[in-house]
Amino acid sequence: MLPPMSNPDLRLVPRTPPTPLHDLASLTGRSTLPPALWRANGMKRLDWVLGLPDPAGYVESLATEELFLLMRDIGEHDAYPLLEYATPEQIQGIHDLALWTRNEVQLDRWIKWLDLAQAVDLDTAIKYVQSTEPELIELLFCKDIQVHAADLDPDTVPDELALFQTPDGTFWVTVPHEHELAERLPGLMKLLWAADMDRMRDIFQASRFELASQLEETLIRFRGGRLEDMGFPSPDEAAELYERVEPRGTREALLQMVAERQIVPPPTQGAVAQDLALSGVRPPDLLGAALRQLSSDERAQFAQGFTYLVNKVFMARSGDLGQTDDLPVAAGEAAALVNLGLAYAAREDVDQASDLVRFTWPEQLFRLGYGLTAELGLKARKLRRRAGASLDLHVFGTPTEETLEGAALPRPVFFEGLDERARVGWRPFATLADVSHVEAVIHEADAVLTFFETRLGFSPEALMGAALGELTTDERRQVRLETLLRTGIAQALLTEAFSFAPLSREDVAAFVKLAFAEDGTLTPLVRGALDRLAGDLDPALVAWMEAAMADLVSAFGRVAAHDLDPNYVAELLLVRR
Repeated sequence: MLPPMSNPDLRLVPRTPPTPLHDLASLTGRSTLPPALWRANGMKRLDWVLGLPDPAGYVESLATEELFLLMRDIGEHDAYPLLEYATPEQIQGIHDLALWTRNEVQLDRWIKWLDLAQAVDLDTAIKYVQSTEPELIELLFCKDIQVHAADLDPDTVPDELALFQTPDGTFWVTVPHEHELAERLPGLMKLLWAADMDRMRDIFQASRFELASQLEETLIRFRGGRLEDMGFPSPDEAAELYERVEPRGTREALLQMVAERQIVPPPTQGAVAQDLALSGVRPPDLLGAALRQLSSDERAQFAQGFTYLVNKVFMARSGDLGQTDDLPVAAGEAAALVNLGLAYAAREDVDQASDLVRFTWPEQLFRLGYGLTAELGLKARKLRRRAGASLDLHVFGTPTEETLEGAALPRPVFFEGLDERARVGWRPFATLADVSHVEAVIHEADAVLTFFETRLGFSPEALMGAALGELTTDERRQVRLETLLRTGIAQALLTEAFSFAPLSREDVAAFVKLAFAEDGTLTPLVRGALDRLAGDLDPALVAWMEAAMADLVSAFGRVAAHDLDPNYVAELLLVRR
């Protein structure tokens, strides 16, 4: 569910995980955990790994991302024993995933993981240090902590700095007394020298002259290449997922690939985490049915391509690998848009869908699905501009406003209140029915707004300058097109000129006398005004107008003019403060 409309940053959050037997990990045969542990807590998973005949072999068999996600799932402070079995390449990969916030390395996180390695034993801590890039250690010793030559005169060191000598006496190191590593620095350097004395001498010597900015650029460049090998493209490359495609042409191209019966392998991606990235992701109905018609090898190939797609969606959404808790969100979005593209290309036929899954790869279907929602997004953004969304007007009301707001996002989402009025959140578009439902909302809202623009002279700017100028921000947000219609009719009866000018309390009382008969129904005078407005309008627009007036009848039909509460009237008519 997404945050309420008042929050401009709509974000998707994961749903309750489905039964594992029906998620993509189990359906594609990618799960390495036994069924009993699919929904188990982290410590049970850890006990299972440590209880294997060969836990080292199991850990080494995991893709780096998968090991990292498993440790995150268990809890890093509980899963640290697994570091004993991790390979140097896996440890370096954990650095790439865990130590960064976008393009900024967090050295305190390196220290935290070093502490976890030391909690295992000295050998694991040494392996951890040896697996660390030299540039990262250099960066640690060229900022607040500084390295000096052996001929440094200790008497020249300012009092605010603590002074330590490396274990072999080759260098002096200074650090501010208040620095978090000040007291730990001697022990840290002993560990570094124990890991590789000659290497550390070279690193410390280089850190005396290297600029932090140059080291960071080098780390970013090397990390980018390794992330590519793990199946994480750069954020710029990942953003290409959301380039608009023309749906009809793309569908024909995909169907041509199916006709040629040539399986297209997914892009080269290295070893990716195919278990945990797919666990808990329930495929929508059509995608699930299509996968069940494939062979086990074909489903495994789909899993590989889909996992790469999940990583790509994740990088496009955040680009921050420190936020891997958002992977389920990316996986849910990927599954939904793949299903949407599949439904459109296959015309919702399961046999055709299974062929498409077999002979294309998930990213192509995802792009097609996004292309369908992007067309909705263009229409929704244009409609919201015309309706004054930039001026904080919400003239359509619920659920149209929420529907348009979700559809107008750069990555459109579906407002769940259209299907289930009890829900107030958003989710990815997943079916052609979702698209059709939002298209219908946009069509109806466009028809009503066009009527207001062409027949009633509506524009947000004019409305703000005249009718709404004296209202508070909260009051303006409550104004709906229905409010304006009823106000205009009231003004037409009272002044013989249709306008959206707010009514006084006396105006409201006079309008009620003119508008309602003794039995609470609308008088012929109001019916005539409605008929003149309706003219040759589409029946759906006439029905909308009738519904707007019916709300007024329901509220005021049997209320005496002197009993009117201006605060209550303001919900139905524009009233002067």
